[in-house]
Amino acid sequence: MSSWSLTGSTLDDLNAPTTPSSSNSTPANDSTGTTPTPNPNPNPNPNPNPNPNQSNCEKDCCKHQHQHPTSSQTHVMGGASFVPDTQDTSHKIDVFTAVKIGAYDAFLSLADSMEVSQLNAPAADGHTLMHWAAKRNDTRFIEYLSDRGCPLSVASNDKVGMQPIHWACTEGSIPIVSFLLRHTDINAVDLSGCTPVLIASQYGHADLVAFLIKRGADVEILDANRDSALHWGAYKGDIHIVGLLHHLRLPVDALDAYGQSPLHLAALRGNLDVVQYLLTDAKSKSLGVKDKEGKTPLDLAVKKKKKDVEELLAEHAGAKRSVFGSISIRDVVSPATWKSWLMGGGGTKSVQHHRWPFLLTIFNMSLGGLIYPLKIFSGGNVTTSAMVDLSTLHIFTIFSMIMMWTNFFLTYKSDPGCVDARSPLPSMSSLAGVLGSSYDSALESLGLETDNLGNAGSPPTGTGPNLCHSCHLSKPLRSKHDRVTRKCVLMFDHYCPFIGNAIGLLNYRYFFLYVVFHCMSVSGFIVTCSIYLHRTGFDFLTVLLLIYVGSFLIPGIFMLHYHVQLIYKNLTTNEHQNLWRYKYLQTPDGRYRNPWDKGGMHNFYSRIIAPGEETYELREGGRRDAQGGDKERLIDDNIV
Repeated sequence: MSSWSLTGSTLDDLNAPTTPSSSNSTPANDSTGTTPTPNPNPNPNPNPNPNPNQSNCEKDCCKHQHQHPTSSQTHVMGGASFVPDTQDTSHKIDVFTAVKIGAYDAFLSLADSMEVSQLNAPAADGHTLMHWAAKRNDTRFIEYLSDRGCPLSVASNDKVGMQPIHWACTEGSIPIVSFLLRHTDINAVDLSGCTPVLIASQYGHADLVAFLIKRGADVEILDANRDSALHWGAYKGDIHIVGLLHHLRLPVDALDAYGQSPLHLAALRGNLDVVQYLLTDAKSKSLGVKDKEGKTPLDLAVKKKKKDVEELLAEHAGAKRSVFGSISIRDVVSPATWKSWLMGGGGTKSVQHHRWPFLLTIFNMSLGGLIYPLKIFSGGNVTTSAMVDLSTLHIFTIFSMIMMWTNFFLTYKSDPGCVDARSPLPSMSSLAGVLGSSYDSALESLGLETDNLGNAGSPPTGTGPNLCHSCHLSKPLRSKHDRVTRKCVLMFDHYCPFIGNAIGLLNYRYFFLYVVFHCMSVSGFIVTCSIYLHRTGFDFLTVLLLIYVGSFLIPGIFMLHYHVQLIYKNLTTNEHQNLWRYKYLQTPDGRYRNPWDKGGMHNFYSRIIAPGEETYELREGGRRDAQGGDKERLIDDNIV
């Protein structure tokens, strides 16, 4: 532990987190050109914006006037500040900055020398030490201040009047909020009418929202514009918040002060996933409802030029949809679009655009499959006699094409491993029932008093399972909610827009074999056409086909090489691209460790030959009883 020394002043150039401030503005009328949206709550974020010339609200397309200070601010309490002995002596920090940057030793030494009145005194911006301590994911700060007699429910001295619990809800820490609730009203309202539940919804902390509701928070309390937590979730585009609140039976068609439902807000913001959830899963009846400006959700999507949402709403309103989906030249030539398609797809735009890559794949495979026999075997006596001695090559190529089509069809039509109670597969529907019950139990357990406040020197960590608030399941290890199929998929690898299906536990082997036979069939086509040109002479059409079809061999080889490595290491595409997110692939000290990697041959068997529960369950002692009692874990507790 570094030693610290006291000094009597601070420097303004210290790069300390800025103090948040905001104004309570009223949404403008949509007819003036601005969006009638819920009143955005201030963003008490201690981290300065990466771009000091662009506020968080500007990046969020918010039309309200908020103040976001960009210059560093420091606070001096009692004339004391800290300077680390290991740093330049010109860099000093005061007690506020010590809390903001998490320097507990510095904070402790400074706070011990201060009176309680000094610890309670707000800074120039109106916020107290308790506010900043509530944003730290380390309970030592807030416990110390509470033990010294600092109130837990003090309101900030500014235009918003937020309490520490409101600030804690911006971070989503259940242990911190649980501690504050010991002496704070769970329905505490700031000057803009926002409760902890509303703020947690604004910041997308679904588990915290569930915790607050199960602890007795009143979800019927609305903000100043009569927007509910569900309105906020729809406006922010957070499908987890929307799915959770719908599951908890909040009304999905409630209207706010502007006559707008959550569907209106999701449509005007272009939140495609939420719009689709509200229409399909929540059965929203607001499609034809007009707000106070006389606009339906479709009208708002058209006015705000949200093309994807516009097409989806029009389809639900009865309009016919193009077989190609909504696609633009910009999407076709965009490297970012192709990268998304090739590296897994499944983004927001891929929900609507996946049919175009799928039809392109059908065209390419049909082109090679039809031209090969027509050109090679129907070219007259000269062509036939020139290629008659290559029967082995023909058999290899035609067999590869047949197997490519077979595995393509199997990948496209097979269930990837969707955990769905309506699945025709008994194993999937049964598992969905178990995980659904676990989800309900987990929600109930979130309402229990938690003492998981972390050890000294370390932030608290959650202990509940990883919940999918869209499917209302406790997600197994290695699974993921696919945004296109809108289901949780076991051993989720990626969504492939070129095949038109998610790739998971049950169809990964078909996908891998499709890639193998794709490379084989294209290679056979190239060799056959090259020999044909050599023996019969130049033919423009054959050369053109050879170049076009052959161009798909290079990405196919790269894809095959990539997935061979994944199988060898027993990883999915999703896990490889997001290793840092999955704690089950890390040792306690943060180094990579894959508990399912049993060697290349075993990995190949478990992924390709006989995929099953052992590919996503962790077992203790290599055994598993009928009730799963000796499994180490079935549910993933450690996904960030």
